Parts: sequence; structure tokens; C-alpha cells
Amino acid sequence: MEIVEEKKQLAQSANIIFIEYFPQASGIGHPLSFYRWLPISDNTSASEIETFFQRHGIRIFSQWRKKAG
Repeated sequence: MEIVEEKKQLAQSANIIFIEYFPQASGIGHPLSFYRWLPISDNTSASEIETFFQRHGIRIFSQWRKKAG
């Protein structure tokens, strides 16, 4: 159970940081989720958005990403 509690605390800490940077998404998703949705209403392509965030040290994946293989 110790591992489970530690994972919950890590997820909660990550989500607190997420909400600090993206307060508009505070009601979206579960507070212990390892993945968070960030709605973006823009005409920019998914690959352009991924590239933009990666340049700023944030790794994201759009819902349109194709599976390898």
C-alpha cells in the first residue's frame, strides 16, 4: 500500500502544478489523474502544437497522434 499512496501523492502534486499553469482547466479531469486534457480552440495543427510545447520543455500528445507500427 505504501507504493500506491506514494503514486497518489505524486499524481496530486503534478496536478497541482498543472492547475497553477492552466487554471482554465481546473474543472477538467480527476485530481489524481496521470493525464490531463487541455482543450485548445485554435486552427493550429496538432503537430504544430506538440512542437511548440516540446520547445518549451513540455511533452504533450494530441488525440490525433497515430500509433506506431
